[in-house]
Amino acid sequence: MDTRNSGAQALQMGGVGLPIYAFKDKWTTELLKINVIPNDRTNAAIGHLFLDFVAEKGGIGLQITVDKGSEIGWMLAIQDSLRHLFNWTFPPLIQAELDEFQQYWNSHTVRFQKEKLMPSGHVPSDAREHPEAYGGIDCFIQVPRATVNELRETLSEEVGPREQHLEWVSPSFDVFATLVYNSIGKPLLTLENSWKVFSDMASKMEALGHEHWPENLKE
Repeated sequence: MDTRNSGAQALQMGGVGLPIYAFKDKWTTELLKINVIPNDRTNAAIGHLFLDFVAEKGGIGLQITVDKGSEIGWMLAIQDSLRHLFNWTFPPLIQAELDEFQQYWNSHTVRFQKEKLMPSGHVPSDAREHPEAYGGIDCFIQVPRATVNELRETLSEEVGPREQHLEWVSPSFDVFATLVYNSIGKPLLTLENSWKVFSDMASKMEALGHEHWPENLKE
């Protein structure tokens, strides 16, 4: 099983980035999990994300290959209010696109390669469900949910709870942003209108004044 990550370099939007971390089965090329996360450079965040993967899949592979790339983290050169608003607005849209891409990838037919030792000319999810049909074996190890919960508790005690590392905004800002979003008419948020919604909400927040912001955003 491979892991892959990418960030600000892929977006080419200055310092702004939405790190993406993925788990991919090397033999079938099936995307097992792909997420946009707040930070792909901390052991704490990736530890929690890996436990998410184990909980969702119910187990782990016999082997995992980690991509030790040199990607740098991202930093937003805007006020804290706009940085938190960016995190509130765009990650759900990106995640929806990633979910759709994962479904597409796992159900598309991989190009046939005559010299390839691993499967080719196949559908990734079909090869994962029926490895014997492609000359393989099932190397998946079942992991009980109770074990995942115990590991999650241990990890949380060491580095903090999952939401501390994988939630994009604080609960207080989520409430604040939701109220602002509702005040501009709750427009259906899409990739096409996301920047307009972002700008409208930012203007509304500025108009409200700092006294109405959550405590953690006040200067």
